[in-house]
Amino acid sequence: MADALPGRHFQGHIARIAPQFQADSRQARMEVSIPNAEQMLKPGMYARVDVQLAEAGDVTAVPQESVVVRKGGQGVFVAEGDPPQARFVPVRTGLEQNGLVQIVEPALQGDVVQLGQHLLQDGSPLRLPGKRGGGGKSGAGQGGDGKGENREGGNKDGRGKPGGADGSAKRGKPGQEKPQ
Repeated sequence: MADALPGRHFQGHIARIAPQFQADSRQARMEVSIPNAEQMLKPGMYARVDVQLAEAGDVTAVPQESVVVRKGGQGVFVAEGDPPQARFVPVRTGLEQNGLVQIVEPALQGDVVQLGQHLLQDGSPLRLPGKRGGGGKSGAGQGGDGKGENREGGNKDGRGKPGGADGSAKRGKPGQEKPQ
């Protein structure tokens, strides 16, 4: 968006990038080519530019705070079994945006622990929201499907109800989000 033309947006593409980045700021000069048939853009105008570096289609994404480092590798804890226990699953991550991280591999099955994972180890017992006395499954704490739908107990950003730091856990299904 050009500062002198508020509310107007223009699309273009990167024509050239300087071969060196500034070491202190990690910035580089670039030249952007923008169609200007209406001659609204003039030399010397300043503009604010959003650059889309990558785009992913339907992906599995989890909240950033769900990803932990154990034994030098990244992973998430998944709730398994009855009674539920934490299982550490090593993951390879991809794009990050708006507090979500893409999980490239493996495909995650089950509920991902989203709160209190710094207290967990493989096999740690979990107390999940919506589970009473080790009873049957409940939908409480399961997140949405990334399409704006809201299932019982969750909200549309894939996050479940909060749990406590005393070994209880917040859980939610990995969302189908679109980091850009």
